[in-house]
This record gives sequence, C-alpha cells and structure tokens, in this order.
Amino acid sequence: MARPAAAAVRLLTGEREPVRLATTVDIGLSGLQRIDGTMTEVGDRVLVKDQADSTRNGIYTASAGSWFRAADARTSREMQKGTTVHVQLGAVNADRVFSFVAEAPVVGTDQIAIAPFLPPDLNGAVEDAETAAANAAAYAGQAAASATAAAASAGQTAADLAATHADVVATAASLANTQLASAASGVYPSAYTTSLPKGVTGTTGLVGGTGGANGTFALGISGGSISGAAGTFTVAGGAMTAINITNPGLGSGTTPPTLSFTASAGLTGASATAVVGNLIAAQKTYWALSTDGAYLQLYQNDGTATPAVVANAALGAKAMIDALASLTGSRIANTVPVTGTGTALANANVYFEPTSLNTFDEFVTGLSVAMSADGVVRIVVSKLEDDSTLSNVGIVSQTFNALAGVSTISGLEISKPAGCVIGIQAVSGGYPLYTTGIIPNGGSRWHSAAIPTSHTAKTVTTTNGIQWSAVLTGEVTIKARRTDAQGTAIGKGALVGWSSIVASGTNTPANYSTVQQVSAAADSYITGIQVGAGASATATVFAVKMNPDNTIADIKNATPITLINGVANLATSIALPAGYRPAITGGAYKYQANNNPTGLRVHLKSGVMAIGDTLIDSASHRFEVNFTVESGLTADAHRAIALASQAGGNTGLGLLSAADNTGVLDATAILSAAAVAHPFPYVPPGTFAVTAIPNNGKGFWGPGKVIVNGVLMSTPEKPEFGSRFLKLRAALMPQIATNSCVIINGDSISNGAYATNPRTNHVGRLTHFANMGIALDEAVLVNFDNADTSGGNAFHGLTFSNPSTPTYGTGGPVGKSLILQPAQVLTLSAAAHEKLDLTYQGVSGGQLAFAYNGTTYATVYTAATGNDVLAALGSTGQTGSGTYTITNTGSVAIEVTSLMRFGVKVAGSPPRLYVCRMAHGSYTMASFTVSRMQSMLRIATAVAGGANHLVIPALGTNDAVGTNLDYGQMRQATLDYAGRWVTAGVPVANILPIMPWRWASYGTSNFQNELGGIRQAYRELGVRRVIQTDAFDFVSEGLASDGHPNDAGFIAEFNAMVAALCDGAI
Repeated sequence: MARPAAAAVRLLTGEREPVRLATTVDIGLSGLQRIDGTMTEVGDRVLVKDQADSTRNGIYTASAGSWFRAADARTSREMQKGTTVHVQLGAVNADRVFSFVAEAPVVGTDQIAIAPFLPPDLNGAVEDAETAAANAAAYAGQAAASATAAAASAGQTAADLAATHADVVATAASLANTQLASAASGVYPSAYTTSLPKGVTGTTGLVGGTGGANGTFALGISGGSISGAAGTFTVAGGAMTAINITNPGLGSGTTPPTLSFTASAGLTGASATAVVGNLIAAQKTYWALSTDGAYLQLYQNDGTATPAVVANAALGAKAMIDALASLTGSRIANTVPVTGTGTALANANVYFEPTSLNTFDEFVTGLSVAMSADGVVRIVVSKLEDDSTLSNVGIVSQTFNALAGVSTISGLEISKPAGCVIGIQAVSGGYPLYTTGIIPNGGSRWHSAAIPTSHTAKTVTTTNGIQWSAVLTGEVTIKARRTDAQGTAIGKGALVGWSSIVASGTNTPANYSTVQQVSAAADSYITGIQVGAGASATATVFAVKMNPDNTIADIKNATPITLINGVANLATSIALPAGYRPAITGGAYKYQANNNPTGLRVHLKSGVMAIGDTLIDSASHRFEVNFTVESGLTADAHRAIALASQAGGNTGLGLLSAADNTGVLDATAILSAAAVAHPFPYVPPGTFAVTAIPNNGKGFWGPGKVIVNGVLMSTPEKPEFGSRFLKLRAALMPQIATNSCVIINGDSISNGAYATNPRTNHVGRLTHFANMGIALDEAVLVNFDNADTSGGNAFHGLTFSNPSTPTYGTGGPVGKSLILQPAQVLTLSAAAHEKLDLTYQGVSGGQLAFAYNGTTYATVYTAATGNDVLAALGSTGQTGSGTYTITNTGSVAIEVTSLMRFGVKVAGSPPRLYVCRMAHGSYTMASFTVSRMQSMLRIATAVAGGANHLVIPALGTNDAVGTNLDYGQMRQATLDYAGRWVTAGVPVANILPIMPWRWASYGTSNFQNELGGIRQAYRELGVRRVIQTDAFDFVSEGLASDGHPNDAGFIAEFNAMVAALCDGAI
C-alpha cells in the first residue's frame, strides 16, 4: 500500500511509487529478463513504455510467469496526463523521470503514451536560457541569487525544515529551477552538446584615436558568429584607453564581430579587434540541455573541438529536485501495514525493506515493528551491489528493546548511505509479525539468513510481508535537530573581503598573494569566491594560518580557480579550519592602488607564499576579491550545490574501483588521484595497500581497510571533517607532549587472546596507527604468563632457552612477572628496535647482558632494592632488523615486571605516543588493587619520564560472567575501581573507559546489569566520554571466536577507540 505519510502527496502531485527499471525497446510481458542492462527480479516494478502496441504500455510487476499491471497503475485515473514516475536503476534510464501524456486513456483500448518529464517551471527556465543565450553573464547573477536562496533555506528553523514532503518538493523545484538554469558555467542550449560554447573573451590591437568625448560608453558589437555580446569603452584625453567586455555573448563559430566606438562623439581613428574564445576553460564542465529535451547533461572541455560527456552525469531534473528534497525531507519506508495482528516469524533472518533504497544519504530516525512478545531487534544497514547481492557497508548495527504489539522507537540517528537498504533481525525474546498472503501493490520483501558480509545472496519473495516501517530523514534536518544555543549545527556565514567587486583597476603582479585578516571562528568552508580580473587566468586559493609576528604558520588546501575577464562568481567547497584565513595567489586579479575607503587590512606578499614567510600588514590598497565563509549546515547546503555543479554530482564513490582490493598490489597512485578528484573518496569493502596516504588520510571513508606500510588506518563509516590520524594525535597530545603513556587496563581481550598476533589486537592497532609514519612500536608488555593468550609467550615474540620453560613471579601490575633464571636466555623475534628496555624488582648481585645478533652491546647490574626499577639502557644503536637476546649472566634470579620494545623513529617525525598493555585473562575490576595500579604507573613513568597518563579501563565482562553482579553491585564495583585509580594518582579526567561487550554465554539481564551499572558509575564520576564497544553484538556479527573478539572484532574495537578519541570532546 502507499506509504501513509506520502499518500496525500502522491495523490495531489500525480506521482507514482518509483519503478526499479524502465524499458528501452519493445519486450515480451512475461518471464524474468534483462531490462536496460539489469536483470529483473520477482516483484520488481518496471515502467513499460516502448511497446509496439502502445495500449500495453504502463507500470508492471515482474514475474517468472506473466507480468501484471501494478496495483497503483491499473485505471484511467491512475495513468492520466501529468502522472509521473521515477526510475531507480538502468544504464540509460537511471534517475530519469517519465510522464503519462494521454488525457485519460482507457486501459486496454487507448494508446498509452509515456514521455520524458521536465517540470513546467524548469522547462520555462530552459526556454528562457535558449532565447537569452546572448546574455551568459546573467547566468552568473542567477547563480549568486540561487546561492542566497539556498543559504536562506539552509538557515530555516527546525519547524520550517519539518514541512510536509509536498512543500519540500515545491521548494526544491523552485531552487532547482534557478540552480539548473545557471549552475557554474550556465545551462546552454542543446546545440552545445556537439560544440563548445564560445564568446567574446577580450580584445586586441587597441588604437586610441583622437578627438573623442571623455567618459565611459557602450561598445558597439555587430556581425560575426557571436550573438548578444556587450561591453564598454573608456575615453580619456580624447583617446580611447580601455575596453571592457561585460557580456561575452554566445555562439559556436570563431568569426569575431566588428567593434565600433561611435558612442563617443568626435572620436576618430579608434579601433580594436574582438577575440573569440571558449567560454569553458580547459578541463572544466558545463550543463547543456539534452537533444531530446528531457534532462540536463554535463559536458567537459577536454581539449578537443567536440565536448566530452562526463561519465554517469546525466541528471534528470526530477532527480536534482529529489536530491534537494532528500536533504530536508522525511519519508516512511514501508511495504505492509503495521497492525500488530499477524503471524510470528520463527527465525533470525535479516528482513530488508526494498523501499528504503535511495540514491541519497539518509538517516534512520524512527522505527515501528509489530512483535509477538517483548524482545530485542537489531537494525542492519547493507549496500545493494550491482549484482543484486548485499554487502556490509561498515555501519555498526544497533539493537533495541521492542514491546509486544506495535512498538515504536524514536530518537534514532543511524546513517544509511546512498545505495543502501535497512533491515531488522530478531535477536532474543519475541519475533516480528508478518501478514500472510500477497504483499500489496506489487511489493516484495528481501531477506538473508545472516547479516550480510560481502556479496551475500538475498532471497526475494512477494508474499508474507513483515510488519515494520522506518522513518528516513535527510541530513539537513538531522543537523538542524542537533542545533545548540551557539548555532553550530545550523552554522553561520560571513563575507570576508571587499563587498563590491569590480573588474577594473590595476592588475596585481605575477603570483601576487593576499591573505585576509579574518580567521574562521569554527571549522568552516569557503563556499563562494568573487574575483575581479581583466583576463582569463588561473589563481590558487589557500587556507593560511598566521602567527602574531605576521609570519605564516601553516598553509593547506590549495585549490585552483579560474578567473574571467570580468567578475567571476565561483561556487566552491574549500575547507577552512578554525583559526585559518582565506588567501589567494596569482591570476593577476585587480586592485585599486592607494584607494581603500574602509581601511580593510590584508597580509600581502609579492610572490608565492611559503610557511615561515613574513608578510606585509597593509591597508593601502583595495583588492578585488572576497570570500564567503560558512559553517554547519549552511555550508553543507552550498557545498552540495558546488560539488554537484563542478563535478556532475560526484559523490566520491567509485574512485577506487581500479585499485586492487586484496592488499597485494600497491594502490598508492590510485588513492592519491582519488584525493585530488574529490574531498571525500569512498573506500569500498576490501584491503588497499599503500606506501603513503594523501593528507594523512583526510576525507577517506567507508568499510574498506587502508594499510599504510603495514599499519591499518582507521577510516570513518561516513565522511567527516579532517584527518582521523591528526585528530587522534591531537586528542592524545596531553600524553604525547609530556612523554606520558596510554595505559590499557583490561582482561584477556586486551591481552590479545584469539588475535593473530599482538599487532592485530586493538591495543597493537592503536599503538601503530597513533605512530603511523613515526615508528613501529610494540605496546609495553607486563603479562608473561604462557597460558594467558591463545599463543603463549610466542604470541608476544618471546622464546626461552637454558632452560626453555619460563618461571613466573607475582610482582608487577598483573601479578605475572617473569623470573629470569641464572644463565637463562630470553630471545625476541627479529625486529628493528631503537630502544629495548625492561623493569625489574630490585635484587642484589643481578646481572643482565643485552645482545644484538649475538654481540653484547650493554650489561646491566641490578639495584639491590626497589620495585619496577628501570634498567635504563638508552638507545640500542641499531637501525636494522635483527635478533635481540637478554641473558641472565649473574648468579641470582631476576624478576622482570615489564618489557619495552620501541621501533626506529623516522628522522624529523613528530614525537611518538607510548602505549602500555596491562591486562590479564579472567581479571575483574576487583583484581586491580591500588598497589597493582601504582606498579602500572611506575612502569608507565619509567617508559619516557612523564606522569600524565591516560587510563583506558577495559573491564567488567568477567564481573558479570563470573560473579553475576547485579546493577547496584556493578555500579559500586566501578566506583570502587575508579576510586582506587584516584588513590594511586590518576584523576578521573584521565579515565576513558571501554564499555564491556556482550558474550554469547550470558543473557540479556546480565549484560543490562553490567552495562547499566558501569555507565551509571562513570556518569556519577563525571567521565566525559566512553568507548562504545557495547554497540556491537560480536557473536551475531561474526566478530568473535570462542567468547573473544577475532581479528575483525579487534578492528571494530580499534575503530571505536579512535572514534571516541576523535570526537573532539576529550
């Protein structure tokens, strides 16, 4: 049935439910077949529009047998003139909209004509563009008006954003009318699909003449192959001194028009020749109406006489409207009514809602499901692949309690990227209900036996629809809901620079640079630039950070822009971080020498800027350039328009399609090119090996794994501002700057049980990622128990000889120290170590020899007393990989409490982050006494001398599994544990807990008691953030083995740690 929230809108607008495919030729109306390059599936809605017998045209539901007309397109009224339908997929028809054009066809008797649809208001805009093709300059003005309208729309109140879908469509249509008619370089008539638009781009051979009246006059332009060009000329001292082309006109030929100067009375002997050139700069794009008048197509000046069609850039007018509506609207994805009366499922399949598929990013903000009894359900987000299978897209699944009957869950915010569908799965307790029989309106349901991983097959059926629905909301509305008193979500905008730009004055010298003296107050974007220039040229825009002494502290985000002979109005999407200023270099833009009425100050340099340069603080001249700087959703709205107009709607998807996704072949060049092509390249499922990552990984997002010289880079599940690597190090800078440590205090999971090796455990991955490009360190080891990891001491790269069996003591942070017997040798697996050290319990007469490849390089004589005493070896003096040994060359046993192994630091790289792995299997919070915590702190301080350590507790699971603590007991155990840390010397502000995770072996009540008690305790303590590993169901999601995370589960924990630290609130 039609979605309740949208039914009235569809009735009023004549819009039918979308179809999956549309035909391109006459077809047989039976059996599954390939339509427009895609195989149909049972239950697909197909627009049949090309039958030889046009009485058989219409909307059909595909079947293995005979096809039948869809329930919403069977009567004359349902296919009357003006009824529209949107096509989702297909090589030719994807994202196009078609319209029924017969007045009221009698089904089965009358011809049913179906034609491409263009909204009347947009149709009028295109006609205006064709008839006013001579006025190309006006298009830029329309673009500016459109940007202003978009900003006003983006700044609406939350109530405005909650307008009905019909209002959104109408508003979006109005915006699209202007935007599509004037995007970037303008919309050109269909004649310019085969030839580049040309115009008068300048003049040459100016002869001033004599005797003319002084002033500025209209330039006479006639003849040639260009129509509609306009300009002015200036006469001073009786002679013509300058010509200014104010409108280049439009044409496809190269014959220049004739210029005349009769408007200046008495002027004789004046002359000049018009220069005709391309209006589209090399490699730039422009819109043109398709030859069939159905939609707008993006073309590119690729250096040849004939423009090139940009791949996959055919954007139907309705699709553009839908894109804008998607940002602000909400919709309900639903196939059958949610009544609460039906038959209960009896399986753990994942049931997907096909109508949740969309070509735009959305958020799941609400859920309704009919349940047989109280239970727990999971929301799953999966990507629909080209082969109709489903894949994990990297969105963490979430579970919710659902009550018997119709249960409604609100307040959600789950990302659903473009091309993805959502599904539900019963986890425990009751099951969702289904309605027996045929799913109404030709609908279908999809399901998979488990949560999809990669290209998991789905089953499609047209019976027994599941009673559930989801509310899907656009990104702009989501951000509006997050608005706080400071307006950080809605955002703010400011014009930086001179407000009234002209293209007259003096040219700035070659590579001349100016930096505005207004810094961004928050992370922002440059969404618009106005520049006045006297000729076509290329300039570069930067984000620049200045020091108080007028020197440049940093330069980033270099972006080339194209100037014109006139005032260029450019829509851009250039990141401007907080504290940075907009700047421009080159292009010979104009300035007014010694004419600056308002005293607007800039920093300037006559040449290209570099970090460390000293700039001149000047208010002498007025420079003809300004920048629109915006933040929040105000910036998002304009950036979306800018990216669509500049890159044909490029979303960053598909940029890595040519890269090897098995991690075997080097993908560095492809990822580097992707970073240039789009600010947010998508990383698809797979593994991509690189030797370097552009901009420290900034902008890359998606479910895939990027391995940088053997180090896994954390990539977010959706685009986010900045580099995760830099944000992680910024969050941990209090530890890095003070030579302090991050202490992971946990149980067997943190100790690495069931990981392939210590580096694939989340502790190892955090250690390596935080030091990416700096050093390949190992986390400090304190647990030498051979039985406490799945691989024993060999897991940590340790072997023993003389004797080969280690002996353990009770000292150190976890009570599992190593007793190195006289003559016993500890051998470390081959590696490159810049520093190798250890701590021990004081003993008189002890002696240790440290050797590299068999050669002793240091001997340590133990102190007689003290706990966790540092051997203090200093540098190994080695840079290459080799085998290190530690031998007890004395006559007494030595108790080792920690082992420190740090890789060779890259010369000139930033300081490293030190990480300590202080964990033991089966330990609870109570296992860690004050004395053990003090031992941890002694060892952490011994590492590099600092004392400002960050503690990341990863405890609680064993408390719930082993001792079955209830909510109150778990809360008290957590408060006591944190209190012991405070007693040991760590403030609560330096505690960032990892939440415990759900074991398969204990029930929901245990987990709720555990999680509830722990979270409540940390709230009472004022802990600001937690690491949400409790958001995963490790067992059901295939992230665990034998009660512990596997390597995939450790990656999930690692990403959760990084995300929490990068949140910005730490």
